[in-house]
Amino acid sequence: MLSLVFSVIPSVASTTFQVISPVNGQTFYYGQKLVLVAEGTPGAIATINLIHGTSSIPVPNQEFNSSGYLTYNFGTFGSGSLAQPGEYIIDIDIPSLDVATNITVYYKPFEATIIAQVQNEQHLPLSGASVYLYNVTAGVHELIATEITNATGITVFQVTAFNFTQQFQVVATMAGYVNASATVSVYENQTRAVTLTLYPAILDVYVVAATQNGMAI
Repeated sequence: MLSLVFSVIPSVASTTFQVISPVNGQTFYYGQKLVLVAEGTPGAIATINLIHGTSSIPVPNQEFNSSGYLTYNFGTFGSGSLAQPGEYIIDIDIPSLDVATNITVYYKPFEATIIAQVQNEQHLPLSGASVYLYNVTAGVHELIATEITNATGITVFQVTAFNFTQQFQVVATMAGYVNASATVSVYENQTRAVTLTLYPAILDVYVVAATQNGMAI
């Protein structure tokens, strides 16, 4: 008589671990979210730290769900703990899997270029003019930088920009001339050029009284 014996093979929990997102070395810009998505063993606990410079920001322990996935939203770049540009390291430790790894990402705001050319009324470049750049977005009036025009009457500003429109006021001044200003809008990595024309300051003198030998004439 042939007897059949069936044995049940116990399932072994997967110890596979991988970070799906973000990608190591990935660059983020203003307004983008930093979301960690990883695959591992269901029920495993991960200890996570977010490191920026000399600061280490602890994150509450995270558990892989029943499907073996972990998702954690660190926030939005440009605000909170993700406000400062530079390198961010996501440090992940899973003791039960004897796994430790880290992912490095970068926050880089956009950089816009504003080119200001200063000229006189004859459209000749004015060298040595002072040019002031103000951020006037949403009613703000903040001095950002001051530059001096070169031999061709040009100065260049590099400003931190975002994925929304900002407004900047460019003011040019020079002794003997009337100030001139213009407003430019920038968005992300745009390059904007503006020409400012300075006109000579004219002094009109009117005689309202004159004396000779102490006598009014």
